[in-house]
Amino acid sequence: MKKFLKSLLLGLMALAFTLPLSGKSEAATLVLLPLYNNTENADAGPIFFTGVLQALKTRALEDFELRDNDAVNAAIAKYTSEEKFPNADDMAKIAKDAGVDVVLGFELTEMDDDQSENGYEEDYIFLNIKGNVVAYNGLTGKAYKHRIYCDKKLEMVFTSRWNPLNEEWGRLVRVETQRALTAK
Repeated sequence: MKKFLKSLLLGLMALAFTLPLSGKSEAATLVLLPLYNNTENADAGPIFFTGVLQALKTRALEDFELRDNDAVNAAIAKYTSEEKFPNADDMAKIAKDAGVDVVLGFELTEMDDDQSENGYEEDYIFLNIKGNVVAYNGLTGKAYKHRIYCDKKLEMVFTSRWNPLNEEWGRLVRVETQRALTAK
């Protein structure tokens, strides 16, 4: 009986050491298209890339590996133009030519903030952000398309020390990146 328990314990230890090593899978490769910025906000591009990188650091998206090489750049140049935001079919072609699993693109069509000073009570700032996000997942063969729409009304008292428009754009990028990459 002692010999049986010893061999059972040894077997469980071997299983405990090998199980975590066998569970690792290969990271899915991701291509991020440049931001299609149809606004005059120059800060939107850097905030966009920072937001996507922050989203990729989260636990839910840590299995994605961002790719940028000559094959990726050639595929992006072949199937995109500065005038037209690519659709899911163009993204599927980019994924195939670049040899990646997922292609993600953002379009920003409107981004502004209006301030109202009514003189009665508090003054407000109105945020208006509109755009599109499109992703193609080559692993599942499915495309994801979502319209970004944000209109918020904030009291000026709370916005004196930070830029609420850029802060909201960064939040939207993080949320939409996670939503696009985890869509089934």
